[in-house]
Amino acid sequence: MKTKVTDFLLYRWRYSIGFAVIVLILVALLSLVIFLTPGGISKPEMDSAVTSSQTSVMDFLHPAGSIVNLPYHLLQRLSIDIFGVTTVSIKLASILMGIVSLVALYGVVRLWFKRNVGIITTLLSTTSGLFLLSLQNGDTLITPIFWSSLVLFFGAMLARPSRLKLLWVAGLFVSAALSLYTPFQIYLLVALFATGLIHPHARYIVLNQSKLVLGIGAAFFAILIAPIAVEAFRHPSVGFTLLGWPDTISLQSVWEHAKRYIDVYNTSSSTVLRPAYGLGILLLSALGIYRMFTAKYTAKSYLLTIWGICLLPFFFLNQSTITASFVPVMLLMGQGIDFLIASWYRLFPLNPYARVAGLLPLAVLVLGVGLSGVERFAYGYHYNPQAASSYTHDLRLLGKTLKDTDGDVTLLVTSKNKPFYELYATKSSHHITVTDSVEVALSKPQELIAAGPFHDFIPGTPSEIVVSDTSSDANRFYIYKNNA
Repeated sequence: MKTKVTDFLLYRWRYSIGFAVIVLILVALLSLVIFLTPGGISKPEMDSAVTSSQTSVMDFLHPAGSIVNLPYHLLQRLSIDIFGVTTVSIKLASILMGIVSLVALYGVVRLWFKRNVGIITTLLSTTSGLFLLSLQNGDTLITPIFWSSLVLFFGAMLARPSRLKLLWVAGLFVSAALSLYTPFQIYLLVALFATGLIHPHARYIVLNQSKLVLGIGAAFFAILIAPIAVEAFRHPSVGFTLLGWPDTISLQSVWEHAKRYIDVYNTSSSTVLRPAYGLGILLLSALGIYRMFTAKYTAKSYLLTIWGICLLPFFFLNQSTITASFVPVMLLMGQGIDFLIASWYRLFPLNPYARVAGLLPLAVLVLGVGLSGVERFAYGYHYNPQAASSYTHDLRLLGKTLKDTDGDVTLLVTSKNKPFYELYATKSSHHITVTDSVEVALSKPQELIAAGPFHDFIPGTPSEIVVSDTSSDANRFYIYKNNA
């Protein structure tokens, strides 16, 4: 009896093995991005932590300020309240959202295409530099990826026969409503609504749902979006922020935003490396665009086309679009991979050797794109001076310094960093007085820890200098014992 390929244990478990590989890679990359590269926190992360500390669930009912990205800030506040102000606690909300995003994105691609395409697309998404950056950044970079993946997953599940239809409908309405607190997400909902309205199959799926369930879901949707709708009505600037409309528009700013996607020479101008996507991802996405227009009759082609048309102008107008583009680009890449595999199999429908041989160049392609993404991220944030200097290890260095301190401490920092360190002081087990005034700092008869810029204004000789090897200004803190 001849042995078939399907008889091999490795073949039968190929999808489980592939998913296990994704989990192992994710764990390894989490260790890399949290503790090694870049390993510190940036100014936007400090500002996000301060904003989160000032938010509460009651802001849904009585907004005390801008409630843009409120769900994210509530999750980050919960992390800080439980674990204190640490590098990990600031990033934990993004890490959790990133993991959920990957699972949801895998579910979307698996439902849209095949499981092999889902595993390959998820692998390349996991190793993308833009995703790794968003995963470790303790600010709102991850939110467009999270909400887009979640909304699309619940929407895709509605198209499948299931006993959990009520759960998918509830998940879709709740995630869609909460996503509207994040800029650019309205365009995904516009694309979904338009696709459900004009595409025959999508319209059939919508009309086939229970009218009572849809009505209840719509009521919950209206309740959840009421706070952000009222806020946008009272403060039009909030509405413009959610739409992604920039404060100013100029030819120079348009060119600068465009360079985030095409500039391969000047790799960074801030915390985000350029270009946002590697060449391999862009080529596979271009193949996906070609496939989208040749199979324009499908619901996913309608959705991606409308969504892309809505987002495209903002690629050149607003730098915040950079992570809002991630999910549509990954879906286009998945469509390109599916087209690539299907095209090869059509060439050799009955030749098993040719079909297997086609997997070798595909494996090389996936391995090359994945490794290049990780390598570009790791080397970029380790050696690129602009990117590396955007992240500091001051929080970790300060924590080590305070471990050797028993009494009260005065912490002298710059005015722009004062709110963050005041938050740090409230969560610390030490009694810390935070000030940005040299006179106030010198009037306290206790140990003084002064940030680097204040060294020339403090009389006397420091007992210790705390340095960092990842900052252009290596002298981070000066410690003065028994200040009096």
